[in-house]
Amino acid sequence: MGWGAKFVDDLSAGFHDYGVLWTPKELIFEVDGEPVAAAVTNNSIKAHADVMLSSALIYPGIPDHPEGHDMFVKSLRIYALQ
Repeated sequence: MGWGAKFVDDLSAGFHDYGVLWTPKELIFEVDGEPVAAAVTNNSIKAHADVMLSSALIYPGIPDHPEGHDMFVKSLRIYALQ
């Protein structure tokens, strides 16, 4: 999913916190605690989902030249909503 979000800071220059708040009705994406995009799902997601981390496009496939698209993940935490 892409929303054309533009950032003043160069996000590749350091580590950042990226998050997704997944509720039954929407997905809210954030960077460093600030919301940057949202998708309304209206309870359409009914099953478990896999977490995929990628700095290249995952779908429709791997780019012809994925070199230079690497990333480092310091940690990953997943919490269930109470």
